[in-house]
Amino acid sequence: MEVYHVENPAVRAAVALEQLLVQHAASPTLLMVAGGSWLAVLDLITLTSPGSQVTLCVLDERFSTDPTVNNFVQLRAGTFYQRVTPLGVQSIATVVSEADTLPGFTQRFESNLQTWHRDNADGVVIAAIGWGTDGHIAGIFPNTIALAAANEEWLCGYEASMIEYTKRITVTPYFLTNIVDYAVGYGVGTEKKSLILQLEANALPPDTPLCLLKQMKSVSVFTGS
Repeated sequence: MEVYHVENPAVRAAVALEQLLVQHAASPTLLMVAGGSWLAVLDLITLTSPGSQVTLCVLDERFSTDPTVNNFVQLRAGTFYQRVTPLGVQSIATVVSEADTLPGFTQRFESNLQTWHRDNADGVVIAAIGWGTDGHIAGIFPNTIALAAANEEWLCGYEASMIEYTKRITVTPYFLTNIVDYAVGYGVGTEKKSLILQLEANALPPDTPLCLLKQMKSVSVFTGS
């Protein structure tokens, strides 16, 4: 894990992600994006022709039919998505319907991810990751079943009353540490920067989800100076 404390972390994170896409332009690429502040960072990417080799999806989803809550619907409404889809970029949609159940939705999402991975054995998986002030990453919150998901499970669908938007589907620790090839982390603000400083100093409790960044294959983190 490499951490960069810079004055323009959003721009630097966008450049790092764009460089990864360019570096792997000849390979099938699954680009998995966190919601929240990453949606604005994506708009800073200037790449004009990622092409049909790229498939776009979210790292975690909120099980909601509300378009202001569902992560993929928000991603789809953004400038980046609107710009790259006419260029051939595909997507794995995670729109929730009224007929969906949390277990069934989770199974469908995981099946789609595994199908992509099986059909693109020579491909790369790139993750754009943020973190919360409580140390959560993706939909892996502290003290939830997602943190303790069984080995080799790619996704975990669960409900937890202590978090906002209680029904979640998220990639697992196993997925982050074994399936993701490259990751770019981005987070700003005093509390988020403090967490990264503690992570660098090995001062976080080891069961903090943010600690998973150190176990991943290749991670570049950008935060404030």
